[in-house]
Amino acid sequence: MKLSSSEQDRLDVQFESIKQHLGIDRSNEAIKKDINASFSTGLRNAMFDQDGICSGYSFRAMPDCYFLAQAFTSGREDLRQALAIGLKEFAMRPVTADDIYWQGHILCKVSALIQSTPFGVYELTPDQNRNVYLELGIAIGLRRPFILVKKEDAKLPSLILGLEFYPITSYLEMRHNLKDKLRSFLLDIGHPDSSLLPVPTSKRTAIIAHGGLDTLDFCFQIAKVLVEYDLTPIFFDDPTRKLSYYLKRENIKAQFISGSGKIHLSDTVKAIQTARLGIYRIDKSSNPDTFIALGIALGLNRIGLLVHRTGDDPPSDLKGLSALNFQNYSELDKIFQEQYDNLLKKYK
Repeated sequence: MKLSSSEQDRLDVQFESIKQHLGIDRSNEAIKKDINASFSTGLRNAMFDQDGICSGYSFRAMPDCYFLAQAFTSGREDLRQALAIGLKEFAMRPVTADDIYWQGHILCKVSALIQSTPFGVYELTPDQNRNVYLELGIAIGLRRPFILVKKEDAKLPSLILGLEFYPITSYLEMRHNLKDKLRSFLLDIGHPDSSLLPVPTSKRTAIIAHGGLDTLDFCFQIAKVLVEYDLTPIFFDDPTRKLSYYLKRENIKAQFISGSGKIHLSDTVKAIQTARLGIYRIDKSSNPDTFIALGIALGLNRIGLLVHRTGDDPPSDLKGLSALNFQNYSELDKIFQEQYDNLLKKYK
């Protein structure tokens, strides 16, 4: 069925609006120039700065690609094809970390791809692949545009509840409808003004992302060390109220980030930005919120101390990074303090 001229005009205007919002309404050379400029020193791309975790990493701008973060599932190629067809008028192709051979740590390779492409597409699946959520967090920390596509039965982590996403109910529907519906799924979080971020490390606080694993035991052991260095622990949630109850009984003052959706995410970004450091439990079984938060911290170049329990290794994007490995909670406070005493003394 042929569209009327007015309907076609409306779709054309919408299409141009989408391209403008993504920053791809210009020539490849203009996009490439902006991407190259985005790697310059400054808060905008802190993880690539002189003191960043990926300082000096070699990259190349890819103005004709968009980054695709997805799990290794049976529908992996189906999604790529649906996106390629649904977004064919953009004249861009999807690129994943597996498609490109760049030397260096996988984390820096992925982060460079996020930064060197105009936008990214992140697939949310029922298995809640931790690498995907880490990469989404990095995109948020780097202030890169992103689009969420969600499998029908995938559960959303609390940090991104309320954010818009494209529901994948059928790859055929995605091929036909993605472009027309895309405008409402472009998230403003990808385009914030950097001046709105608070001053880095401006508060005597420390983030504790417990990963939802043995929350009381893990958080108490870490928190009691932090207060010795005059740092106030901040937690993302306390749904049962048990954590706040026991911390009070131990005379440990703490803060909690409450709320949901964009407000919760915005408050989390600000808390990570202003904290002196963050402690992130990176066991592969940790909840996705922890990896989103760690990704944000990496993108913002905030100090992150990584911890995991023996036998529960981190996801592949983080393997090889320095992390504190512990066997039981009774010794966690002691080995944590021994490992990071010199760093923590800076905030004494």
